Amino acid sequence: MRIKEYFLLVITDKVDGSFVRALKCFLWLISILYGFLATMVCSFYENGILKVNRLNKKVISVGNITLGGVGKTPLVEVIARELKTNGKKPVVLNRGYKDSVSSDESQTKDEARMLERVLEDVPVIVGANRFENAKKYLENNDADVFILDDGFQRWRLHRDLNIVCIDATNPWGNGFLIPRGFLRENLNALKRADMFVITKADLGHKNVNDIVVKLSYINPKADIVKTIHAPIGFTDIRNGQKKDTAFINDKKVIAFCGIGDPQSFVDILKNLGANIIKSDHFIDHHVYDKRDIVRIMDSNGYIKSNIVVTTQKDAVKIEDMLDQFDKGLMVLSLDVGLQFIEGKDKIFERINNILHS
Repeated sequence: MRIKEYFLLVITDKVDGSFVRALKCFLWLISILYGFLATMVCSFYENGILKVNRLNKKVISVGNITLGGVGKTPLVEVIARELKTNGKKPVVLNRGYKDSVSSDESQTKDEARMLERVLEDVPVIVGANRFENAKKYLENNDADVFILDDGFQRWRLHRDLNIVCIDATNPWGNGFLIPRGFLRENLNALKRADMFVITKADLGHKNVNDIVVKLSYINPKADIVKTIHAPIGFTDIRNGQKKDTAFINDKKVIAFCGIGDPQSFVDILKNLGANIIKSDHFIDHHVYDKRDIVRIMDSNGYIKSNIVVTTQKDAVKIEDMLDQFDKGLMVLSLDVGLQFIEGKDKIFERINNILHS
């Protein structure tokens, strides 16, 4: 077992023992220090002690309060497409990360690579210093608005609209701050938000009312929007062919993913009628190698199924390893789109007002 995977088991309380209990106590102490420092740094920016950089274009931030996949990247895609359709020139600013097995700083990961693929007509600029990246882009290009992907904790850059995504299936992580838990900041930080977008409202429908009550208590001035992650089809990773959602019904499937909320991926497949023979879950932002493909294929399910399904985010990371899968296997990615079930008019009204202010 890899260190990251073991660490995840520790903070999700899935392992026990005297060493684990001591480790969790140590992590909890660090999380208190982390929370204090995060609050202080944010306060320094808010009070002008540290400089907040401003672009001469509007900036919309889409972020979250917890680690893991909450659905902010699909929201970035929807906003960018809507702006493009309305004749605007959006540009996405993505943090990007260097692969843990590579020293290539230009190699982007996960959401950034996926966005570059699905938003072919919208520039996606990847790099740690998003203020400087945006300024450099404007030297030779035009833009109406920058969309700051994963921007809620990027205090150095001024935002004109702060949108925070809340995962209905697991809104507050395990209630602890990093590194004991998944919270990036104390929940009081949600007071900075202008809008909340509750994602996966269908999968987490039992939690939605409680989430709305809590958000309204913390930040009564912020609008609340509800969305779902709706499957729109499948893509054959080998040849790019599209298949509709009905294709998977009653098929025997091997599923695998490396996302923050793997259960939601499995639930979507089951809701489409797939018969999950085996499912493998890897840590979020996992970098795949040949050993992982062997692990995925090493089961009786491999004999019973000729279909492997993964997520869009994971698909971009296994493209160079497709030859490791048996030629008789169909390797698919599940294509998912974000759909508004309540409040779509609110979010785009706010965006439109900002662009014309």
